[in-house]
Amino acid sequence: MGGAEKTKGEGQMLKWLHRGLLVAALLVAVSLPGVAAAAADLIEWQNVTAVTGSGKPATADEIKRAFMVAGARRGWNCVDNGPDKLVCTVVVRTHTLVMDLAYEPGKYSLKYKDSINLDYKDEAGKKTIHRAYISWNTNLMNDARAELLRL
Repeated sequence: MGGAEKTKGEGQMLKWLHRGLLVAALLVAVSLPGVAAAAADLIEWQNVTAVTGSGKPATADEIKRAFMVAGARRGWNCVDNGPDKLVCTVVVRTHTLVMDLAYEPGKYSLKYKDSINLDYKDEAGKKTIHRAYISWNTNLMNDARAELLRL
């Protein structure tokens, strides 16, 4: 009976040891820059069509308003930067992303301007950045599109 109890105890100990090693391995993986923040190609959106719910091209003012409303809803701060231009900034935890938005009737362009802690790199013309860049911008554009479709 004593041998069975010892085997059961050893099994429990091995189980806890295995769990501890798994947790340690996960912590190490998350702390590695290449694993935690896989890079994505930097995309810039040029001449994106902007239409209202009626199917008509959106005016410049409608596009500006849509991005300001959608951006505010997602935590972006969009401010004027000259005629038909906005600078939109989002801060998420320790990351900051700054985008230039240029707009005119019926279309807009969204371009990378600057970032902090997003691992931006330009190596021989190949630009990469943290993978969150794509989703943050896509969410902003989708929300602005939804605002325009309400018109």
